[in-house]
Amino acid sequence: MTDPISALSHDRAEQLPAGTGLHDIAAQSLLANRPAYYLGGISFGLYLWHMPLVFAIAPRLPEAWSPAMKFWALVGLVLPASLVVAELSHRFVEQPFLRRKPAHRT
Repeated sequence: MTDPISALSHDRAEQLPAGTGLHDIAAQSLLANRPAYYLGGISFGLYLWHMPLVFAIAPRLPEAWSPAMKFWALVGLVLPASLVVAELSHRFVEQPFLRRKPAHRT
């Protein structure tokens, strides 16, 4: 019996243009999505900044709140704050350093 995951991957891979390296048509349409493309550009900043924001905000939440309330409050506060901080660090830290990087020599 064949593995259903690899069988599905093989079937999808045959439908893709040669050389794309993507094995899922859904991944191609996701990459063409503007919000997903934007998040991909600032993803490093999101990765770097979300936990410091969690650690800064979580202790300030009321003790009386249930764990579920604290979770959703953190999501509601940390997600937008992470997006803002990640955009700022991408624009004012990452991009200037990438512009100064010398051209790759082959």
